[in-house]
Amino acid sequence: MSLDLKSLQREFPVSDAPGLSTLDPRFQDVAAMVQNGKYAEAAAAAQGIIEEDILDIRLLGYFFFGVFLEQGPKSLGPCFESMSHLFNEQWAAVGPAKKKDRLTNTTFVWFFKTLTRKVKMHETKKDKLWKRWSQNTTSEEMDVGLEQIQKFRRAFAQAVENPKALDQVSNLMSWMKDFQNLVYSEEKAKEPEAPPPEETPAEEQPAAAAGAAPVAAAIPGGVAMIPGGVLIEGGYQMLMLKKKLEAFERLIDKGELAKAALIASDVGAVLNAFNPREYFPKFFSNYFSILSKHITELAGFWEQKNSMAWGAMEQLYKVDIDRFVEI
Repeated sequence: MSLDLKSLQREFPVSDAPGLSTLDPRFQDVAAMVQNGKYAEAAAAAQGIIEEDILDIRLLGYFFFGVFLEQGPKSLGPCFESMSHLFNEQWAAVGPAKKKDRLTNTTFVWFFKTLTRKVKMHETKKDKLWKRWSQNTTSEEMDVGLEQIQKFRRAFAQAVENPKALDQVSNLMSWMKDFQNLVYSEEKAKEPEAPPPEETPAEEQPAAAAGAAPVAAAIPGGVAMIPGGVLIEGGYQMLMLKKKLEAFERLIDKGELAKAALIASDVGAVLNAFNPREYFPKFFSNYFSILSKHITELAGFWEQKNSMAWGAMEQLYKVDIDRFVEI
């Protein structure tokens, strides 16, 4: 049985006792499946109950997890969109009514922890499922997922009192951004290389103005520094930021200031929360690879941060890093 999020995209009846009783055989059957690790079967059973016009937050958690198991990371955007719809439009129809907020928090703590543990396990193994995910998911689909998870956070916080489950969202979002950069890198690797530009004879090249700074070449999806600097390949987040900046300039030129103001607000939020690891993942990959191999030995030295020896080394490091390395 194929799982279908469209089963949630409709109006559900509101009753005095929504959801299922814990003594209901249907609920007990699904709970037993989950207890035995039969998540796909539990999700299919949950969908059957949804089709009976019954929304139970506990079963919905199993249903969404089953959709991910069946469809992979590309389903995250549609899943979070459906969740937001439930919290914004159907919350009165969702049960059980008793201890609803507590059960909702419990359900989504389970959902986020289980999902994050699942994806990280396959990321570590680099197994067939991981390869299938990376081959069948696009960076645009992950961008939709990141956009929808933010909308989910707002909808959840408005509907649920004391929304503790949202503390678990950041771990999954971090993985989603890393995975997005991975699939973006693979997409770029598959693109045919552009032919080298034709060289202009020296006598035809315009002379640079005295004192003018050399201009960096534009690198799609990346950042080019001036000669003598560093070329850093950007990730998907960098590409999107570049598009936003270009869109802002076009809107200003067109006089569409309301749209430009919206982009300026978004760019400001991006810069305030700027994380260079998300924008230049390859630049830091070797550092984190080496760090992870030697973290235990290094941790012992960090305990000496308040010592005079550490302070002396730190001062030299800040004023002359090359000499710091050589002595």
